[in-house]
Amino acid sequence: GMLYRTEATNSYSFANLNQIRVSSLASPDTIAQTLTLAGANGIADFAVDQASGSIFTLDYASNASVRRFDLATGALLDTYDLGVDGLTAGLAYGNGKLFLYDWQYANSTLGVYSVNGLGGAGAVPEPATWAMLIMGFGLVGGAMRGRRPKMAVTYA
Repeated sequence: GMLYRTEATNSYSFANLNQIRVSSLASPDTIAQTLTLAGANGIADFAVDQASGSIFTLDYASNASVRRFDLATGALLDTYDLGVDGLTAGLAYGNGKLFLYDWQYANSTLGVYSVNGLGGAGAVPEPATWAMLIMGFGLVGGAMRGRRPKMAVTYA
């Protein structure tokens, strides 16, 4: 496994964090790679998606954005303006979803975003989902057609 840590390029504070140091769990004191995240606005929290080769950061700001960087180069790939408070929020990643949680005292919230649809716009269903939806409509339609009452037609 790999270990990811934040690092500041100058004096240490959340607002100055713009680097991720990578080491293996077997030798955590040996830095294997240092990623400088161009475009980072401080790092309040971060989450790693090794499958897509991305690292997500949460700005250290009161009106924070979530930013997606390339895990190999540190290049900025996307910025998602979610309008969250980066001073009281955090990120976690699992099962293809990015979890944004906010631990403000009165209004604790948990937002779940798909990695491909962070912007909040409606996600496009997978082809298998469309197929199940169409099959479901077909089954309902077939069941309704089969239940029609039979009428006897007589001519005078």
